[in-house]
Amino acid sequence: LYFICMMCHHLKFSLSSILLHFVFRYTADFYGFSNGDILFNDGLKSTLQGVKNYFSVLGPSLVVGQRKNYYMSHQKNTTMDLYKKEIVTEIGRTDAHYFTLDAEDFFFLSHHGFQWDLVKDIVIGRPGYDNYFVYVTRTNNVSLIDATHTLLALHQTGADGKFAGIMTS
Repeated sequence: LYFICMMCHHLKFSLSSILLHFVFRYTADFYGFSNGDILFNDGLKSTLQGVKNYFSVLGPSLVVGQRKNYYMSHQKNTTMDLYKKEIVTEIGRTDAHYFTLDAEDFFFLSHHGFQWDLVKDIVIGRPGYDNYFVYVTRTNNVSLIDATHTLLALHQTGADGKFAGIMTS
């Protein structure tokens, strides 16, 4: 897995340009995007490996799922090691709650067989950008895999709230 971290909220990045940057430079089974404030447990690796094992049946595949919100202000231990998968998994099990059903905060799209030119230049964070991406892939014979219950995507929710990343302009 290759990861790129986008930390500038004032910049507007297009999902297709980010993904295509990697598609043309690196050979991988999946190319993905995730908000920078989401932590994954080891379910991410095993889920992607499981999907890869069935490429011959599934064909082009999109892995999405629902995130869980963890309010950082509720954190009792400020020295908690959030980079450890065991800690992330425990917080997800005990102190985090699922976010809205209509939002996808991460995408992992298989490289094989998808026509990348079908995706318009959509800006990350605009209302509906995530739903548009799912729509384009689904209407072009891409298998959709809901990984909500096979991996944990833990959103580190700050004082600005769970809708802080949504841009309106």
